[in-house]
Amino acid sequence: PTDLLISFSTQREGVPFPAFVEAAAMIFSFEILRESDLRSNKMSGNTLSIVGALILGDAAVSAGIVSPIMIIVVATAVGWVMALILNLHPQNFEKLGLTPLVLTVLRLVASFCGVFGFSIMFNSRIPMATVAGISGAIANTLRLSLVDWSNVPPAVAAFIGAFVAGMLASIIRRKTGFPRIAITVPSIVIMVPGLYMYRAMFNLGLTSLNAGALWMVQALMIVICLPLGLIAARILMDKDWRHAG
Repeated sequence: PTDLLISFSTQREGVPFPAFVEAAAMIFSFEILRESDLRSNKMSGNTLSIVGALILGDAAVSAGIVSPIMIIVVATAVGWVMALILNLHPQNFEKLGLTPLVLTVLRLVASFCGVFGFSIMFNSRIPMATVAGISGAIANTLRLSLVDWSNVPPAVAAFIGAFVAGMLASIIRRKTGFPRIAITVPSIVIMVPGLYMYRAMFNLGLTSLNAGALWMVQALMIVICLPLGLIAARILMDKDWRHAG
């Protein structure tokens, strides 16, 4: 789309280096972080590389050394190449043999931690992040349970999960006054289909076009259904917004 190309072009304004130099600098930085990961103890190595990548990427964009789109392109390419070198083929998760009750509890805990962490990263106060974590844990656990136990398509489950997150955010806003967006955004961030996108890129890189296109379409369907779920909840819960205009 023309608007997307204009956005990419705008991002490169002010960057003093050609795209080749940008890519080379980013790859060099990733190699330094990878070496630090390999040569550090296992307890801190992953933390160093992940946090270092986040800090370096943010600093490089802020300083105008590289453009945001270049970080995305290089990170995707490096991830795909490393997956090929290390033979990291994306596979389905192995069944853990847990009872539905235990699995639900673990999902609630993991979802709460994920949403709470994103809320803190978005500079939310701890009470607000805690409420967002509870809301997101309920919505995301429901989404995962629908996919696993009811054979609901992932996109439909994402719509339902986002819808529940939006409904809960509206109720929380009425009770506490917390901004709706501060609850909904962290709640659906963990629903973004990263694994689907990774599988799509991996298969496309192997020229498995059918498999790559299938995963890409599923990912796009989930991404589309997430905001649709929030919109549906907002329409039902906010009459002023429903009749605006």
